[in-house]
Amino acid sequence: MEYINNYDFYEIRFGSILSDSDRKVLIDLYQPIVGAGAIALFFKLWSDAENDREKGFYSIDRLLNNMQVTSSELLLQRRHLEALGLIKTYQKELDEQKRCFMFCLFAPKQPREFFADPFFNGILTKYIGEKEVQKIASLYKMKIDTKDYKEVTASFGEVYLNEINSLNSASSTKLGNLKGRTTGNIYTQFDGDKFIAILVNQYHLSNEFLSKDEVNYLSKIASIYGIDEETAAKYIEYYCDYTLKRGSRVDVYKLTETFKNLNEYSKVMPKKTKKSTKDMSNGKYADLIKLMEQTPATKYLSYLQNNTTPSQADLELIESLATNFNLPNGIINALISYTLEVKNNTLPRKYVEKVAASLVREGVTSVIEALNYLNKVNKSNKDLKEKKSTYKTKNENSYFDSKEEVVEFNPNLEDEDDDE
Repeated sequence: MEYINNYDFYEIRFGSILSDSDRKVLIDLYQPIVGAGAIALFFKLWSDAENDREKGFYSIDRLLNNMQVTSSELLLQRRHLEALGLIKTYQKELDEQKRCFMFCLFAPKQPREFFADPFFNGILTKYIGEKEVQKIASLYKMKIDTKDYKEVTASFGEVYLNEINSLNSASSTKLGNLKGRTTGNIYTQFDGDKFIAILVNQYHLSNEFLSKDEVNYLSKIASIYGIDEETAAKYIEYYCDYTLKRGSRVDVYKLTETFKNLNEYSKVMPKKTKKSTKDMSNGKYADLIKLMEQTPATKYLSYLQNNTTPSQADLELIESLATNFNLPNGIINALISYTLEVKNNTLPRKYVEKVAASLVREGVTSVIEALNYLNKVNKSNKDLKEKKSTYKTKNENSYFDSKEEVVEFNPNLEDEDDDE
């Protein structure tokens, strides 16, 4: 199980350029989701990074004292920041007892991107309500009234025409890894920016050759089938019609079929053990979580069924979970495990999608949160069945009043027969 010790160390790096305007976005849009403690932690790390001119590192004990939190609280706050793409965390072993963490800070989404993202917009609405979201969104609206004005702005070409004609090409200049405006990717292990860069540099396509929607879709599909950026770019040309308009040039469905065929299910992992997660030690449970987080969903399902190829219906279900519900591999894997356990090793599509919708509504963003929520739901289902059974067999002297409320239960996940 993950933990942080007082005698561990940490250092901070900027993974993106941050500006003062980001502070307001973090407080207005992110704080209602992650909480004031997590935002305070981000600001503290931001301050340390700006002061860290010598690139030294600090003790975790110092951070705990400064934040006035426990190590478990610090870990929880850090994970919330990681889940929303604000931090990436790396660690290295210093000796048998000490580790050093590197916290890389990334810029929050800009208001336009934040409110356009169904996940961020949806989870903020869940926490503060639609009216408050509309109120906050109005604060970020552009308020430039150009009525009765005529634009007379000079163009770049008008001012720098002579310079343009005398410029030498700078495209071959080696600039290295420069800072930029970058936000963390929370949905998939597939790097969309790297994918686009390969299309541009190796296949000489424009960086706008594919639409944003196409890139997002391909990223999710490639992620669940374990396809890397270079392989995905390689097969683009086979299913591309250059004469069509942007947004419809690639036959994404045929490309998906190719990704399926490229996926070698049987060569991924050793045979699955039959040991229940309930019987696992903390170390093995942590290994299970790591396995779920790092394994493509289709390969994880293959692993659960003794390294055999999943059925076409199951593959289509996984695609739906990734593209329609925006679930990352780890949460899909947790959902698959849960459903196979409670549905006698079957994956009824209606039931799985019902549970997926509940995970989205609950704002679940990590494997641990998914497992905790699903275990809670499963226990509620069992408790409800036991109460119903007990009530039917009790006589009139029963301790249970027929009007008594049952334990907390989510009716959306009630066990039911789902005929396909």
